[in-house]
Amino acid sequence: MAAEIKVKALPKDLEAFLLRVAPEEQLKKVSGKKRGTGSNTAGVHRGYNLSKQYPDDRIDVLGTIRQAASKQKQRDGDLALNVKPQDLCYERRIPRVTAGVLFVVDTSRSQGAEERLSYAKGAILTLLSQVYYKRFLAGMVTFGDKKADLVLPLTKSVERADRLLQDIPAKGNTPLADGLRKGMSVLQQAQENRQNFYPVMIVLTDGKGNWDSQCDDPLEGLKTVAAEVADSGIQTLVVDTENSIFSLGMAKDLASWMSADYTVL
Repeated sequence: MAAEIKVKALPKDLEAFLLRVAPEEQLKKVSGKKRGTGSNTAGVHRGYNLSKQYPDDRIDVLGTIRQAASKQKQRDGDLALNVKPQDLCYERRIPRVTAGVLFVVDTSRSQGAEERLSYAKGAILTLLSQVYYKRFLAGMVTFGDKKADLVLPLTKSVERADRLLQDIPAKGNTPLADGLRKGMSVLQQAQENRQNFYPVMIVLTDGKGNWDSQCDDPLEGLKTVAAEVADSGIQTLVVDTENSIFSLGMAKDLASWMSADYTVL
């Protein structure tokens, strides 16, 4: 029998960010509906009198008949069913929308590495365990020791996540820019392979990158890739893991460069 996987509640600031970028919110944008005017789930939605039509909308015959039948007493003529243009109902296919939440985590041998990993793993297991987040995929990229690795590909399986996130070592320097490049690449590839996919990146870092595989100046390399993230359309949250009374505020600067939300661990 498999061991029970224990999960905790999401940190409130992280939960607020995820609710704002949740697939249900994105689905309302795609479908053009407001809350309370029908179910916002994927599939074919019938019986709507649409103020705005789209090329793929089709007439809902049964809905139109029901609409017209309810008004026959007010209409003249010998027709068994007198249908007016205002009776027309349509069916619209609402796409399935998924959010991919990729945690990009500093696993260099620096202060707080264990706390960063614990935060990310706990958040991933919670996302995949709670029914409300059923439209979310979750994954993790780690960066340290002069490289960035995809340790958990985007998945819906809490069991797989729990298995793959065991015993991740902290070692080496801090290739922050490489971690962001890897995270952006993973999300962009997923976006190419899936329809109606919304990429989300959660970056756990103190902002102090000290190595870059593509640039001799780690800070300049970091600014360059941060601008690329800002232009990519990826919804990003920077979780500042700096734990010092002499804070340099570099994670906050990074959030600004990426046009990202910001919070503190």
